[in-house]
Amino acid sequence: MNPEALNAPGTAENSPPAGTSITSGEGPRGQTRGRNLFLTVLLLLGFICICSYLSWNSGFSDLAPEYLAARFLATGRADHLYVLDPGQFNVTDPVWLSEWHRLGYAYSPAPFVQTPLLAWALEPVCTRHSYLWLAHVVTVLSLVASAAILWMIASRWAPRFLAPGPMLLACILLASWDPFRYSLKLGQTHIVVACMALAALLLVDANYAPIRPAWRNALPAGLLLSIATVIKITPGFLLLYWLARRQWRAASCFVACLLMLWGATLLLVGHPVTREFVQTVRTISNTVFVSYNNQSLAAWWMGPHYPQEELLRWRMLPLPVWLKQLSTGLMAAACLIGGFMDFRSKPSCNPTSYGAALAIAASTVFAPLSWSHYGALLVIPCLIMADSAFSPKISTRLRLWLAAVIVVVEVLNVRVWAALGPHPFHIGGFTPRIVRTQFYCWILAIVMMGVLYLHSRPGASKLDS
Repeated sequence: MNPEALNAPGTAENSPPAGTSITSGEGPRGQTRGRNLFLTVLLLLGFICICSYLSWNSGFSDLAPEYLAARFLATGRADHLYVLDPGQFNVTDPVWLSEWHRLGYAYSPAPFVQTPLLAWALEPVCTRHSYLWLAHVVTVLSLVASAAILWMIASRWAPRFLAPGPMLLACILLASWDPFRYSLKLGQTHIVVACMALAALLLVDANYAPIRPAWRNALPAGLLLSIATVIKITPGFLLLYWLARRQWRAASCFVACLLMLWGATLLLVGHPVTREFVQTVRTISNTVFVSYNNQSLAAWWMGPHYPQEELLRWRMLPLPVWLKQLSTGLMAAACLIGGFMDFRSKPSCNPTSYGAALAIAASTVFAPLSWSHYGALLVIPCLIMADSAFSPKISTRLRLWLAAVIVVVEVLNVRVWAALGPHPFHIGGFTPRIVRTQFYCWILAIVMMGVLYLHSRPGASKLDS
């Protein structure tokens, strides 16, 4: 191993610990780092502005449930919050449809299935501003969260991407993906939720010196993860990652904050609405969609058991008990394994938390509902793989495997290849065949995180070049 290569500027081994300034140091090296940092931040701001402009006139159809639920709650019509159709994932309630059509929209909105606390929090916005105003704000927030995810991954787990050139490639990579563009078009919030969950993990990442005392890191980490959990539920599985990694303070703060939010829900919206929310969550957790944009393990397995016409139907189909238990067990096991991996890692040998990336990927793809636009989060393992490929510790053979996986993920995400043949919205007489490319991308990401962890262990033998 070449000692000079390990100490080269910009490598993971030479990256500064958290809490220290990247521009510290004297002479040309410090000035270069400061200039690179400025250009990288400027690049991310440009990424936000350009993507905002390109997606400004999108339909934003998936924000309708939150907007209408907030308005119903504000006007004393809380009994209409949860009106899930038992067979189809849409709304048939005449009050919902009347309110939505009165706002000038002809299509039927999706049902509201999130915590009533979110509707309560959105009341001041949704009662004073138009639907498009809310959609534009959410679009900007999603793009800011996307830039924050790129920055956090680069600053902690993929330091070579802190330079403006690599960060530009990362922005182009993400912007070229259909799941990312599709997410902005729908007005989805999962990128914001993922950003909160990732920030929570990094706040207590033991591979870096803490910015502040542990308790002062653990409290915001627990609060961020609890907020992400009440919105999307599945981030709550990352509690098992913290437990396996012995992050007791973060785990206890998460539980305390989650209980606080649950108490606030009961206090602010009342017991009847909260009970309806719990019943809706139970209904959703026992169903599966085999439509083309569900990229989960459950959809991958159940798809062949239904007619191919289900590709374009968002029908709520029964989820077998054994498959629900398997999906839940895999999510839990992956988070525990990821935490154990990072607990066993030594920061001097493995500054990248491969186990955290594995837990994020597994909790996404093994959930019964893993929509195709969640594939935008594949940028997390892709940046880690790309950064690791340039490490002097990586053998040529593994470097080629990493490059091949990144290329495969890029090709499969440029467009959601849901069917072999014409685009699924232009089927005509063609009988589609579901492929679920994001599912395979997530599985590849999980495997490669495990391979990189095994390769980074102390004493691991380098593969022959």
